[in-house]
Amino acid sequence: SDRGRGKQTTVVGASGYRGSDNVIEVGQKDYKSRPIKVAPAAAAAWKQMIAADMPVNPNDVANAYRDEQEYLRLRAEGYNPAAGGHHNHGTGVDCHGAQGAWIRANGAAFGWYPNDYQGSHGGHFEFRG
Repeated sequence: SDRGRGKQTTVVGASGYRGSDNVIEVGQKDYKSRPIKVAPAAAAAWKQMIAADMPVNPNDVANAYRDEQEYLRLRAEGYNPAAGGHHNHGTGVDCHGAQGAWIRANGAAFGWYPNDYQGSHGGHFEFRG
């Protein structure tokens, strides 16, 4: 199997969702106690950040990988998630608090960069390797 080895598999849903199902857990949970999942290379970098003393607080992580079911749930609640955005590919994380501040200050050394797009909440990070 190519899962977990860096090969991106594309998933296209009837809803217009475009993403990847090649994601793995990073060993941390988000604010809803869900395992944080990201693409394999992004997960390796995340684990390196933890080893480099990134503070880990589940309450700081609002959103990571978004599968089609999560994409549809957000749409049903009135949000407008990107049909093919970084979250859908396991390369986007919304993180705030001390953990988000640490990633903003140190994440680029690990391939994680802030993306303060217009209308952003100030805690969106993308893995670019």
